[in-house]
Amino acid sequence: MTTASTGEPVRAFITALEDELVKVESFVRTKLDELSGRASLLTRNLARAKELVSRDGGAYPERFRPALMELRVEAGKVLTTTVRLDGYIRLNAVALDKAAKKFDKVANQSTRAWVSPRHRVRAPRRLAVPLATLPVD
Repeated sequence: MTTASTGEPVRAFITALEDELVKVESFVRTKLDELSGRASLLTRNLARAKELVSRDGGAYPERFRPALMELRVEAGKVLTTTVRLDGYIRLNAVALDKAAKKFDKVANQSTRAWVSPRHRVRAPRRLAVPLATLPVD
């Protein structure tokens, strides 16, 4: 078994974890940027739709139906992508914790106490919309 005094296995493990975390963070940032753009466009389009409907006296004319359905579908896609990204983040946090736990067991180290608190994920919020009703990307 490796002793804590050598430190080399711990450094190698932490370096490998950091490399993987950089990949995960890069992916998450890219997806968050995409979601931000989609959400901004959706917000603008919803505001425009609201303005058009209010001009017609609050009626919901048939001519708006296709555009409003497209907005609804896009809102569902944004929500679905957000939920999936949240799941991806949580899965990676659990994987990080398990990797640290396994390393500690095999190498007789205590990296988990250092790694896990830095990557804690808050408890999930309940969704108002059942996932089964959302369209798939």
